[in-house]
Amino acid sequence: MITRVGEALALSDLLIPPFMPLSHQPRPWQGAAPRHRRGQGTEFWQFRPYTAGDDAARIAWRASARYRQPLTKQHEDAVPSSLTLWVDRRPTMGFTTAERTKQHQADVMALAWGWAMARQGDWLISLQGGSHHRYHDIVPLERDLDKQVVFPQGPIPPADMMVLCSDFLYAQETLAALFATITTDDVHLFVVYDPVEVAFPYQGPIRFRDLAGGADCLVENAQALRPSYQTRYAAHMHALDTLAAQRGWRISRQSTEQPLADVFCNTVISKPQFF
Repeated sequence: MITRVGEALALSDLLIPPFMPLSHQPRPWQGAAPRHRRGQGTEFWQFRPYTAGDDAARIAWRASARYRQPLTKQHEDAVPSSLTLWVDRRPTMGFTTAERTKQHQADVMALAWGWAMARQGDWLISLQGGSHHRYHDIVPLERDLDKQVVFPQGPIPPADMMVLCSDFLYAQETLAALFATITTDDVHLFVVYDPVEVAFPYQGPIRFRDLAGGADCLVENAQALRPSYQTRYAAHMHALDTLAAQRGWRISRQSTEQPLADVFCNTVISKPQFF
């Protein structure tokens, strides 16, 4: 039996290097991130002249003697870094022609990402739009991931890093409206797909079942639809790439055919060839 937690634990050990930020600036993976403003952190920031009411314990006696005026130490504010994870949980994510559903792959990626960051240091994690808090075990991560949520109708709370896992087969207007509300800079879109969604290999008459509960659709000549279907699918994914590129977001794709840990172990991030 395939378990999400087992695959996520294996993937979490491999996940961080391929997804390090593209910037050459070092990322504070370990511990709290400095905010470059006065606060209650432990890192020294600057001296400032002593004023009435300042804590005497903060007086920098050596600096005060050197500059011949009473000075106090200011420390840089340091708060935990934050990660927001959102996973699509529509019924259509249960589709697969392989061993793993799209939902399974999306869940494994989110669990692995969350657990990888939880182990890095002082990170607060939000799942499915909930509040950010610390996780010390992957089991509560899995529990909170299973909350049934609809596609976000409003802004997703900002974070230092955000990961959205879905097949992203929404109307372009819906995606554009959601993306416009995101103020997080470091965003990764993890797109999961089933191979038949790209190839559309069907022949002859076939009945397509609506996983969302709508009426089935009977197609008399499936192969005749293939060219137009593939054109529309490729155009949709190209538009998704464009939306992500406009915002400087990262995007990767993976099918339902292979365990994600196997893919990352081979340092391959699969991207289907669109027609």
